[in-house]
Amino acid sequence: MNFYQSSGFSRAYDKIIRKNPFLIPLIKERIHLFQTHQNHPSLKVHKLTGSKHEAWSFSVAHDLRILFSRVPDGFIFVDIGSHD
Repeated sequence: MNFYQSSGFSRAYDKIIRKNPFLIPLIKERIHLFQTHQNHPSLKVHKLTGSKHEAWSFSVAHDLRILFSRVPDGFIFVDIGSHD
């Protein structure tokens, strides 16, 4: 199982941690949990609807989530941010 990051994810991640460096350990912890247990209940993994209907999401914190898509050999993280 491989995990990739899109350039959009990298930009959004950099922006978030620049403003909130205290989130770095939490984000890393949640990504590691997803990498080892994709369906862990605390991640609240779910498929999105509407304009993002091809993406999935998992929870990092109350108003912070990571959007990802499935690829043939794993997953690609496409964005990180609030639910807006």
